[in-house]
Amino acid sequence: MYVRKLVQATKTVASMNEKEIKELMYDALLATFEESEYLKTGVKSQNRNIEAILQRELQRLQKEVGVGSDLKVVWQPYEQHELSGEVKGNVIYIYDVELESAIRTLRHEFLDYILTSKLIHPILGLFNLLLKVKEKEIYEEKERLVDKLTEFL
Repeated sequence: MYVRKLVQATKTVASMNEKEIKELMYDALLATFEESEYLKTGVKSQNRNIEAILQRELQRLQKEVGVGSDLKVVWQPYEQHELSGEVKGNVIYIYDVELESAIRTLRHEFLDYILTSKLIHPILGLFNLLLKVKEKEIYEEKERLVDKLTEFL
């Protein structure tokens, strides 16, 4: 079924408008999921169970990268949302309505969370620690100068 739709898309893409191409691609993507392991696990893409598909994708990412096992994903489709997704605490919220963009957003937010928690936060922690040490040194030097200047008055 998927191959047939790809052949059809290839033959007729020149005569199709953008909306028709997107619909055809979406149908082909759903057919792919139907033929994949998602069907074996009871996740039927035909029913457009996008949150379950996102759960499986998150599990795949966690397994592949080896981190982020504390993360969860929640699908809250909202076409007018200014964000495609965001991480709050240990929950990735996906606002995209369409499956393809929801998966892309999940991957983006997952990687953003991992990089932020494993790279950015430790660097900021180190920077803040160094800043506190330097701040203490500056304060002590200022106090010595003030004491010396006080003797002259």
